[in-house]
Amino acid sequence: MDKEITVQGKQLPAGKYSFFLIPKESGTWTAIFNKEAKNALCIDVKTKALPAKQEAVIYKINNNGFSMDWDKISVSVEIK
Repeated sequence: MDKEITVQGKQLPAGKYSFFLIPKESGTWTAIFNKEAKNALCIDVKTKALPAKQEAVIYKINNNGFSMDWDKISVSVEIK
């Protein structure tokens, strides 16, 4: 990304990042934006159940950020 963004209300400087999710059995998951083998931002993100099992991982980009759907879970990350 070529400009600073706000992710779930926290600032993330412009740059290239890898993205990871740490799942939890229930409740919120942790989303990690990683740069140069260190974590640049870790946030908790809420999950919701999908109505049907999603075999493949699907990322959906929308006006408010993006979501990842997989298995029986959808994870949304808000970006401004």
